[in-house]
Amino acid sequence: MPLTQLECVNAKPTKKRYERADRNGLSFVVWPNGKRRWCYRYRLQGQQKRFWLGDFPTVGLTEARALADAAALAVKGNHNPASVDLTELGPDNFQTVAKAWFDNQKHGWSQAYATRVWSRIDADLNSQFGTRPIVGITRKDVLEALRAIEERGAVDMAKRVKQYAENIFMYAMNEEIIDGNPASGLEKSLKKNPPVKHHAKLKADELPTFFSRLHEYEGECDTRIALKLIMHTILRTSELLGIKKEDIDLENRLLRLPAARMKMARDHLVPLTNSTASQFQILIDRSDGGRLFSMSSNTMIYSLYRMGYHSRATVHGFRGTASTILNESGLWRPNAIERQLAHVSQNTVRNAYNHAEYLPERRKMMSWYSNFLDRCEYQGKLLLESNHQTLDSDFEDLTGGLLD
Repeated sequence: MPLTQLECVNAKPTKKRYERADRNGLSFVVWPNGKRRWCYRYRLQGQQKRFWLGDFPTVGLTEARALADAAALAVKGNHNPASVDLTELGPDNFQTVAKAWFDNQKHGWSQAYATRVWSRIDADLNSQFGTRPIVGITRKDVLEALRAIEERGAVDMAKRVKQYAENIFMYAMNEEIIDGNPASGLEKSLKKNPPVKHHAKLKADELPTFFSRLHEYEGECDTRIALKLIMHTILRTSELLGIKKEDIDLENRLLRLPAARMKMARDHLVPLTNSTASQFQILIDRSDGGRLFSMSSNTMIYSLYRMGYHSRATVHGFRGTASTILNESGLWRPNAIERQLAHVSQNTVRNAYNHAEYLPERRKMMSWYSNFLDRCEYQGKLLLESNHQTLDSDFEDLTGGLLD
């Protein structure tokens, strides 16, 4: 009868060494001094041999069986199991299972997001467990891998990797490869996240000064256009820089971004306004196909630095600026604002069809916000003409007349 884990734990030493058989050539050996080891017995080229698989409890019952099965595969191929890496023979090592889980999930993600997920799994989980049989990985093993991430200061990343690990082990449970999830509940043993540091963003009354500096910016014209469009469209940097000519529908005043290029892997629509349509027309007129922008995200970041906004503003922060202004205006439903920011709900069925949700309201909202920014830009030009450094204007002054 096969052994149980409890029998292995309770096995006591006697005056003589003894051995208890498990299955398929695997046995549990106990020495008088209390040492306990796994032994695999086999025949190769007509000779009876034995191969030690490791000490108990370092190698548990489930892992010992997996190693014995892998050793049997080696013998079947006429190889000495002592001369091969058994962890590479078993089909259910961690890396193989992780890849199977990843391949099952990636179709619902954008390519960029999928690449980031696998990169984290490869760097922080495969590097630790790799070809180890997944059945032998313990809670202690997973916790040590996560704490190694914390030690390099990546506390939030440790929690993300923990979630990936938990999903991988859950996949293995559903495939009946393992019986339990060693990553479940480990969040209680991880460090708490430090206070969230939000992207630096400009306030509404700081925008005229920003536009005055943008007008004086001596860099490439395309960089100025990119900064204006990122503000008017409230897209993420990668989403803006990936725009192609065929994404733009000037006739229907819409920018259509496919799910593959969106962070949340959902199709996204951006209503075009007079200002954004004219800027895109400039880019289209001189485009030779492909993407409209040939710059990197660093180009936009460094342009802000050159304008004097190091640590005071970020490109991503313009999304926060827009969110604050739109919400504080009280004119638009929060759901419409969130949808335009491409913040999708957890309802995957609804998300599959809602790329045009609230579109009539979003058209009006984006037109209002674009006009607001145009007014800020106009006042920024007045700053230059009057050679002032600041403009004493509150939010109501800036929005005045936009709804008339």
